[in-house]
Amino acid sequence: MEIASVVALTVPSEHWLPYDGHRMGCEECAILYDTRRLGVLEWQQTALCDTLDVLGSSWDTVVIDTMLDIATGIQFQAVNTHLDHRSRKSRPRSADALRETVQSSPLSTIMAGDVNTDADTDPYDHLTGHGLLLDSWDTTEQRFTGAWGTLPSGHRSAVATASTEFSSHQGSACGKRPST
Repeated sequence: MEIASVVALTVPSEHWLPYDGHRMGCEECAILYDTRRLGVLEWQQTALCDTLDVLGSSWDTVVIDTMLDIATGIQFQAVNTHLDHRSRKSRPRSADALRETVQSSPLSTIMAGDVNTDADTDPYDHLTGHGLLLDSWDTTEQRFTGAWGTLPSGHRSAVATASTEFSSHQGSACGKRPST
């Protein structure tokens, strides 16, 4: 289990929502967070498909948290998703469901995930079109690495997006940080 290995290497205040998506027949989508800064008010994990009650009916999955920034008292929605790597037909539908999740929440949203598609495709446009969510790679003020592609085309399939109320000051691909 990759997530458990990552958590074991982090500081004790790092936690993750330990839902095993593989038991649902879906991809595992954890949200790691620092308990010194953030608290989880509520969360849910579900598959993105028409037959939510049928386990294993979709690889598309989403974890939605309502989180509290302890320092500021601000609540926000955190979403992590994994869209189907096999079905081009399901990705736009899942992106639409995610868009509806963001639009229906009164909270600002940060969404990350493996969308298994390039930035110039319909699913990506469904998430970022019309200014609902902004691609944090495009809007970050300072990058410490170049973009790192995860698709055979060299493009990245993992994205981090956020409502316009959020800003990204620094970013890197592959977890590289600047030397201090």
